[in-house]
Amino acid sequence: EPEPARARKKRSPPSFDAAALLRFGVMPGQTRDFNQPLAFGFGLAMSVHPWRRGRGHFGFAFFGGHIRAPQLLRLADASEPDGPRNPRWQTVSHTDFALGFSLRGDLDRVVLGLELGGGLAVSQFVRPTEARVGGDQRYEGFDPTLRVRSSIGIPIRGQHGLVVGAAFTKIFSGTLVPVDPTADPDDPNTLSSYPFDMFAELDFGYQARF
Repeated sequence: EPEPARARKKRSPPSFDAAALLRFGVMPGQTRDFNQPLAFGFGLAMSVHPWRRGRGHFGFAFFGGHIRAPQLLRLADASEPDGPRNPRWQTVSHTDFALGFSLRGDLDRVVLGLELGGGLAVSQFVRPTEARVGGDQRYEGFDPTLRVRSSIGIPIRGQHGLVVGAAFTKIFSGTLVPVDPTADPDDPNTLSSYPFDMFAELDFGYQARF
């Protein structure tokens, strides 16, 4: 059969990224009304890029992970206010998921990434109010989020290497909590705030590209 006058350009296959991450963050904003802001956790980032133009790869990204900010309190028993104080942990934590758009740039020695998307944060605030276990105040939230992340991948061997990233997540929370644990939440004069607000983070880990 005769060959076509113009050969069809071969389409490049999609590219994939997957990374296992350690997360180190800070929870600014209204979370600081309740808890110390330093946080840590872990995460998984994946992306697929069906379209390419030069060294740019365009596609979609998924992220899922957990991050928490613990704070050690020392509380006395209600029956012995001047007695020994027992250690109790107070925590603000988020299990967050996000879907969005991804841009990857393959340079000579590094791989640049940018992700923008939205998702869901399953959040929890646990506030001990006394020395015994079981008397804690617990607040939960299931809230939409907006997340942006940039990253630098450093190949070590073939398509495998290290990745370092920075991300910011805004939580649109409706969980309003009294700042004073002894205050009446139904009193209109009670000062309240949102423990699930926002967090920024640095992450690093292992990344594979295909």
